[in-house]
Amino acid sequence: MIGLQIEENLLQNESEYFSAVIMVIDAVSYSKHMEVNPGATLHAIQSAEKFVEDAITNNGGKVFNKAGDSLLLIFEDPVAALKLATEFQSHIVTANSSDQHKICLEFRVGINIGEVTRSGKDYLGDGVNIAARLETLSQPNGICVSKSFYDQTSSHSDFEFESLGTQKIKENKFKAYDVITPWYQKRGKRKEIFAFASVVAVAVVLILASLFSGELTKLIRDDDKIRLAILPFDISELPSNQKYLASSMQDDLIVDMARIDKLLVLATNSTEQFKNGIQEQEKIFKLLSPNYILVTKARSSGDEIKITSQLIDENGSIAWAENYDSNITKIDTIQKKFEIDLVGGLGLDSDTTLATLDNSSVTINPIAYDLFKRGRASRDREKSRNLYREAIAIEPNFAAAHSSLAINMSYGFVGKERNAMGSIEFDTFKMEALNHARYGVQIAPGDPLSHYGLAFVHYQATELDEALMSASKALDIDENNPLCLMIMSAIKFGLGQYEEVLEVADRLRLVDPLNSSNGLTIEASAHFALTNYQTALALSAEANDRNPNYVRAHIIMIASNWALENTDDAAWQYEELTLTDAGANLEQFLRTLPWPKEFKTKLAEIFSDINASS
Repeated sequence: MIGLQIEENLLQNESEYFSAVIMVIDAVSYSKHMEVNPGATLHAIQSAEKFVEDAITNNGGKVFNKAGDSLLLIFEDPVAALKLATEFQSHIVTANSSDQHKICLEFRVGINIGEVTRSGKDYLGDGVNIAARLETLSQPNGICVSKSFYDQTSSHSDFEFESLGTQKIKENKFKAYDVITPWYQKRGKRKEIFAFASVVAVAVVLILASLFSGELTKLIRDDDKIRLAILPFDISELPSNQKYLASSMQDDLIVDMARIDKLLVLATNSTEQFKNGIQEQEKIFKLLSPNYILVTKARSSGDEIKITSQLIDENGSIAWAENYDSNITKIDTIQKKFEIDLVGGLGLDSDTTLATLDNSSVTINPIAYDLFKRGRASRDREKSRNLYREAIAIEPNFAAAHSSLAINMSYGFVGKERNAMGSIEFDTFKMEALNHARYGVQIAPGDPLSHYGLAFVHYQATELDEALMSASKALDIDENNPLCLMIMSAIKFGLGQYEEVLEVADRLRLVDPLNSSNGLTIEASAHFALTNYQTALALSAEANDRNPNYVRAHIIMIASNWALENTDDAAWQYEELTLTDAGANLEQFLRTLPWPKEFKTKLAEIFSDINASS
């Protein structure tokens, strides 16, 4: 009867906001489990859903949304919601301990009381968004709740709670609590390796010294993995119409090698700084601290292409070398052999590793794949967009093409392209990008780059809660993926979680020691928000030197100089900025950025002060 009462009450609030209890349940590492044992994983998901649906009849409420491995529930009674959540997690813990499903699939639960509105069969609003954020804060097998929920249940239940302090989502600050259950594990302190705030001055000195003087002591190393630096392929002897083939082989090699658990493949951003290959090996080992570097050269003779590759260890010795020959129309046939030989040279040619490489092989129409390669290699965004569309028209289930097209389109959500669109045109454009990104995830749920694509599009659309969920899933699959770490740091910044941005930046530096202009700018922005203006200036100035056209770096550099009372520098840098397309309408550009409102307000005030002083 309680469930019927809820249905009647909610139907009366079709277009109004009202307070409700929202619960979000989500599986942990769902994509990884699907890769290992899809049958058992689906059975575990179905069993969990059945338990929830059966338990609702005793606890009230209803399931209003199912999204793959997630459930969203709505209740009127917070105590009933807490009862269901604890019963659910107890059921899961018991099932896992008894190996009932032949797989230990864990879940996170987030619960909030907040304002929502009904939209068809769905419910929207900050009440739902905060519940989703609480779910991502929850530990596996845990339950994380908001203060509004805590206030209404702490004195009406037998459970105890542990405060997690203040969290932030969009413009809302809220306190979060863990529910202490019999299986609850107290959260440990942050690992020293990620406590970047305590060593930021040293890190900045090391990084900038490495960039300007070429001297660097070793950065943090992951001793559990072999660090591999895949240097840019030397394609100088290839004709212009063949260069993209070798570049694409390099891109695919990096992606496939990164799937191997015992390897940590350094980010392209760091390795692409060294285009002279073996001539710079001493410098590379100092700056990037790899165990091995891979040096590859491509040559051609008519329609034949030859690939020569060498694996060099820390002592400068050649640990492995091989030559490959192929007709340019069949270059993809040597990719797999190249990868198998390379893992053998690294001493990683186990059955598990070879199975990982085999699983990464996807049969794609060769014409579609060639179009995709051309799109990936092109620096012309519109040209790339058209090539991705052509590839999808030939091969509709080409996940990478859908994700790449979505990311390409999402760059148009900000700046000049966005300003040229009306609201209806933009909404249609944004929805198309989101649909491509979602379809990429649907086709390849076990690929971190599919989830990265969806996270990136949500981020560009300033849908930060959704972006956070997708980025978290990407990092569940590959915790060291530099693109996924980069977008996570950007999302954390957009949510105003500045200390957490620095934690992610420290993780990113393990795989991308030199960092990119984008990464440096995000890190600089977090330091600026934390009033670490000197560090913000050093990082943003380096980002600006790397890419003088990167407007976001320019903005943080100007603001940092102004905050440090370097008013003359700030004034002429601001004048330079106003000469760019974005700077000519800076207020509108800032408004479209997925940055915290109070942060953008502070920047606007600084620019106003600079104008006034001029």
